[in-house]
Amino acid sequence: MLKELLTPLIQRQNTNYRDSISVEERLVITLHFLATGESVRNLSHHFRVGVSTIRQFIPETCAAIYKVLKEKYFKWPDTVEEWKKIADGFQAHEASRYLVEILESVSEVELEDVIERILDGVKKQPLSSSMVELLVAEAAVQDCSQSCDETIDNVFNIIGAFDVPRFIYSTERKKFILCI
Repeated sequence: MLKELLTPLIQRQNTNYRDSISVEERLVITLHFLATGESVRNLSHHFRVGVSTIRQFIPETCAAIYKVLKEKYFKWPDTVEEWKKIADGFQAHEASRYLVEILESVSEVELEDVIERILDGVKKQPLSSSMVELLVAEAAVQDCSQSCDETIDNVFNIIGAFDVPRFIYSTERKKFILCI
């Protein structure tokens, strides 16, 4: 398939003095170069083609590959929103790595203790419905964060990176439960 797409772009004519390098051989050498990163000199010895010839046709073949495959496989963002979406993906990856590093510094017992303190803070807040509103949860977190404890700060950094979970008050159980 790729050979047929590239043939009109990279095929050369034979002359009276020499035969041209076939499309297949150009493609094989270029793909070998791209896959292995092997030096042009090694490719020259391996495929028995001149160094200067390889240096000339690898960029030509790469440009042809890009030209025939770009519409189907190489999608460039067209709008600012598409570029921002790509950037957000990289930032989310970096943020996740940072959160994992913070989370490693907090033991499971400390994490449970902090979450329990937050839930106690939520229970103390007045509720207008059976759903815990974001402002109520934020107020509970703010009350708990008055402490100067580094563990609490680390846990709040982790919690702040994600949406605040929603809790509802169960009248049967007489406590808050996570709304899924």
